[in-house]
Parts: sequence; structure tokens; C-alpha cells
Amino acid sequence: MSESSIQPEPTPEPPPPAPADHPPPPLELDLRKPEGALTRMVPYRNPPALTSYYCAVFSLLPVLALILAPLAVFFGTIGLRQARQHPESRGSAHAWFGIVLGTLMTLLNWGVFGYCIWAINYDNTFQRIYREAFGTPIPRPEPEPDD
Repeated sequence: MSESSIQPEPTPEPPPPAPADHPPPPLELDLRKPEGALTRMVPYRNPPALTSYYCAVFSLLPVLALILAPLAVFFGTIGLRQARQHPESRGSAHAWFGIVLGTLMTLLNWGVFGYCIWAINYDNTFQRIYREAFGTPIPRPEPEPDD
């Protein structure tokens, strides 16, 4: 066979572009469908687990943690129970996150709060005990004069 008898196959033509006056169809996101990626990440069917998660995240702010961290533990246990009773509701990871972080932040923040209260009262309590034991106030060192 000669080289001239072999012809390359014709390439198919690309489809014509869509007219400019017709926008593409909108993407549909139905949260009720269990196969959606968003529904796998956000347990919207388990509100206690989701509430626990958000309470735990916002308990990282020091003043809010005194209230939100125990709430995270509370809602986390409810959300975990609901996730076990109704597996289709999901959310056990969010519930566990809320329980663990809520417990840590509860212990940390209430511990710091208790230490602050103790430190405020420590000096007065120590002076009272010393005065009762020895009958005199605690001797304070006199400041050295500046030369």
C-alpha cells in the first residue's frame, strides 16, 4: 500500500456553543437528599449534636466558656444518644467533639476562675490566720531607701 492511500480519520466537530441569551441551569442542592456532601458534613437532622459543636467552638472564648462549655457537654450527650438511637440522623462526631472540648474548656476555665477567687482571698486569709496564731500582724519588710 502506498502512503497516499491511507487517510487520517476526520475529527468530530465540537458541539456548537450555547446561545448567550440562555444562562446555564442553576445547580440544585437539596439538603433532604442523604447522598449530598453537605448533609454528610453538617448533621442538620441532629440539632443537639450541632448545638454542642458550636457551643464547644465558642467556648474557646474565655468569658463565654464558663457557660458554653458545660452546655456543650450537655447537648453533646443528648446528641450522641440521638445519633445512636437514630443512625440516619448522624452527628456522632459533632457530639463527641462537643463533649471532649466542652469538658476540657469547663475544667480549664472553671479552674482558672477558682484560682482567681482563691488568689484574691489568699492574702487576707493568710493574714488572718497569722494574726490569730501569733497575735501580731505579719511583719512587712521596709523598702530600702534609694541612694
